Amino acid sequence: MMGLEAADQYKLTANEFDRCSQAFNDVAQHGKIDSPWMMKSLMQTLGMNPSEKDITDAFSKFGKGREKDARTLEYSDFIALMEQEKKKQAAPPAPDADLVEAFMSLGGDEDRSGEVAVEDLKRIMTDFGLDLNVDEFVEATLGDSASDGMLNFTEFSRIFRRIFDMPEPPKPPAAAPEAESRTAREELVARMTARRRGSAQGMPSVRAPMATNRPAKK
Repeated sequence: MMGLEAADQYKLTANEFDRCSQAFNDVAQHGKIDSPWMMKSLMQTLGMNPSEKDITDAFSKFGKGREKDARTLEYSDFIALMEQEKKKQAAPPAPDADLVEAFMSLGGDEDRSGEVAVEDLKRIMTDFGLDLNVDEFVEATLGDSASDGMLNFTEFSRIFRRIFDMPEPPKPPAAAPEAESRTAREELVARMTARRRGSAQGMPSVRAPMATNRPAKK
């Protein structure tokens, strides 16, 4: 029951359903959305500002058709898309969502791939009236590793956090140190067994130092 209740909260309300239906009927041709510009217009009518990737993803996931570049969205597909959008908007933002947005605004990708130029970061700071020496922040944060003037997402986020005094993300817990393959007791037993077997077979035993936690004698 809990699963059904959780799913129902993302269903469109009667008012949302009416708005989506009206917008779809105003934009769709022959009951279908078959082009990116139609999808963009439809989503903007509903107060959204989709990126090209959003539109491509919508056709890829909800569209019908064998050819990836020639898919269409029918009314039921569009309603399913709107319910997904409602669920996305209800989800809490990722801890570094602002950093991803800033990275994308300078030409980086939503999946955190790509690079942005230090010069573009300097320009945007100037445009927003921030009197900062970005080069000093870059050097203090990355040293010579950004000598090519380009920043990946990790480098960009480190600099951005430093500029705005943002806390560093929590580090994953350190892995527990691996246990010794043998305790001193196990090692002693193993050597005693080897000596016993060697003596039984008429073989000389080998005496070797054994690691223990006892302090050395003075």
